[in-house]
Amino acid sequence: MKLSFARNFFVKIAPYLFFLLLILVFFWRFFSKNLIPVPADVVAGMYYPWLDYKWGFSVGVPVKNPILSDAVSQFWPWRNLAINALKEGKLLYWNSHAGCGSPLSPLFHSALYSPLNLFYFLFSKTTAMSLINISQPLIAMIFMYLFLRELSLSKKASSLGAVSFAFSGYMLVWLTWGTVSAVGASLPMI
Repeated sequence: MKLSFARNFFVKIAPYLFFLLLILVFFWRFFSKNLIPVPADVVAGMYYPWLDYKWGFSVGVPVKNPILSDAVSQFWPWRNLAINALKEGKLLYWNSHAGCGSPLSPLFHSALYSPLNLFYFLFSKTTAMSLINISQPLIAMIFMYLFLRELSLSKKASSLGAVSFAFSGYMLVWLTWGTVSAVGASLPMI
């Protein structure tokens, strides 16, 4: 009786353990080397004053994908600004640091109302940013798996669909922004 219960329990949680294993493999550098999954090479490789410094490279820091520069030059600074104000008990409506100013808290890009911002209240900024990026594919896999199981697909088919959705090109391209992929991850649950 006990062996049957343990086997049934393992069969039920096996897909979720598989998803967690995939996350550990995909983000192994964060867990083993404490590297953050944010395109930080863009800062040293594309912006002054760091652009002129070579950082041990012969021609400067190699930037793998300059299109991702918005993540570190706009989205994360905006989010950090909004969260810091929230931690001080203020709701920052206006970003006075952007030109003549622009809206901040109602702006989608600051992601002030995202449930994933809970990480900011539990961890440091860089760890929170990393966990937000890491949690998006995990949430996407879990929600898509549950959605596909609701459609009466097999566990294998649901698992494959969940992995395909969470690690699709669209989800990964927007992953470092911490906004678009977070919304996309919740779509199957909606």
